[in-house]
Amino acid sequence: MKCLCDLHSVEWCIAVPHNVYGPGQRYWDPFRNVPAIMANRCLLGKAPVVYGDGLQKRSLSYIADVVEPMLIMADHPAAAGEVFNVGPGGEGVTIADLAWKIIAFTGAVVPPEYLPGRPSEVHQAYCSDEKTRAVLGYESRWDLDAGLKELIGWIAQEGPRPFDYHLPLEITRTPLQIPRTWTERTM
Repeated sequence: MKCLCDLHSVEWCIAVPHNVYGPGQRYWDPFRNVPAIMANRCLLGKAPVVYGDGLQKRSLSYIADVVEPMLIMADHPAAAGEVFNVGPGGEGVTIADLAWKIIAFTGAVVPPEYLPGRPSEVHQAYCSDEKTRAVLGYESRWDLDAGLKELIGWIAQEGPRPFDYHLPLEITRTPLQIPRTWTERTM
């Protein structure tokens, strides 16, 4: 994007969102968005799936905390030619803790289902929002619990759905690295 915009003298700025979740997403997608997958499974009466030991950490960004800074970036004079992480700062949440939060917020009565870890999975993925706060004056307004409750309430209102496997797997050359839940369609 930078090269194309620079070539044609177009002003640019880049937002890098981190694990966006919230109402309006495809919660029946078995491949993307861990909070929605876990919430949908719990609302279907199934256990949330955790790969490996569950100690992997992620920054999760509620949708409102992604859209608002992008709107600010569009008009902010200091945003031109800059890249901004968009999401909550801090150390994130472990996948195991996320599963237990979703179990509690959905009222599910099943513990997480632990499956073998995924090879080459990044264990720690954080969002440093220091630049976004300093330059744009934007701080995340949604905490994780409030965002998860909104997501879960919306999925419950829409109605939990079976997962939709209408798309083929894009990565099939390395079957040992593909989660069993994908190849066997067990979500």
